[in-house]
Amino acid sequence: RGESSAGVAKSMGDMMQAIGRGDAALHEALKAPGGSGFSEEMRGGATTGSWKVTLIVDSSEPKDLLGMLSAWGVACEQRGLHGGDYVWIAKDQGSGREVVLDFILERKRVDDFVDSMVGKRYVSQKHRMTESGIGTKIYLIEGDPRAANLKQLPQGCDDHEGGHKTWEDRIRSATIETEVFHKFVSVKTDDLKGTAMLLWRLTAQIVELVKEHGVGPGSALMASGCSVSYASFQDKMKHLKYDMTLRDMHQILLSNIKGLGAKSAEILSQEFTTPSVFYDAVSKCSNLSEFGTMISRVCAKHKSRTVSKEAIEQLWSVWNR
Repeated sequence: RGESSAGVAKSMGDMMQAIGRGDAALHEALKAPGGSGFSEEMRGGATTGSWKVTLIVDSSEPKDLLGMLSAWGVACEQRGLHGGDYVWIAKDQGSGREVVLDFILERKRVDDFVDSMVGKRYVSQKHRMTESGIGTKIYLIEGDPRAANLKQLPQGCDDHEGGHKTWEDRIRSATIETEVFHKFVSVKTDDLKGTAMLLWRLTAQIVELVKEHGVGPGSALMASGCSVSYASFQDKMKHLKYDMTLRDMHQILLSNIKGLGAKSAEILSQEFTTPSVFYDAVSKCSNLSEFGTMISRVCAKHKSRTVSKEAIEQLWSVWNR
């Protein structure tokens, strides 16, 4: 089991690259599992020594999806998760001890994804996954983004960060931002069955990695590179909201400004790291025009498009007190 971390990382990278190609490549690779799914050897989870790999599915996820996974031979259990919708664990069949593997996945239907962007849950959910200690963070969007265009954009968002006039544009932009700035793997599926097939494929790949590289302290397959128990992972995620930094809270506050996108909120929170620092900067502006110039300079410094006029006015009205 003395495989190097570099070898494991390459295996993970190849797997993520294959998954990231999307539905067409997945269907070709899977050849539709039908009723067979895993081989008899893999049914019930992979065992390496006394360890068994199991997919943990959040209790809010559809029962139909769990049924498909079970029918295809995926070892899975439904439990209430405090972070992510899916995590993979290895369970010692002798002692019953459960440790978390280095994979977490959040599933969003297109309509739910849109609602999370409007309600700003998107920012806090990304923060929670980033702080989970799990290295391979997967954000899955299920459904056709074009269908989201039927939902009206919030007032003032027609010129949102560079002319994103439809929800399809905003979803595409948010996906790129999640990959580039937050180092997530973004994948898309057509429907619930496509999601189940992706989870089937991903679990099979993790099974093979565990067989090849093993489980234990120092393994690159372990969350944070060490043996993080499932119980401690759950406890950490349950209380994570209290671990947010002042800058994280500041970013969430900024992202609630009408017409201000997540990327602009992140840039402003980088430049003005706390509400107090931002307030001091606003206080030095004698009028709205000066404030708008300051914001434009910050955006230019970070090579980002300036924010909308409405967002600048909203920021000024909130902070110029």
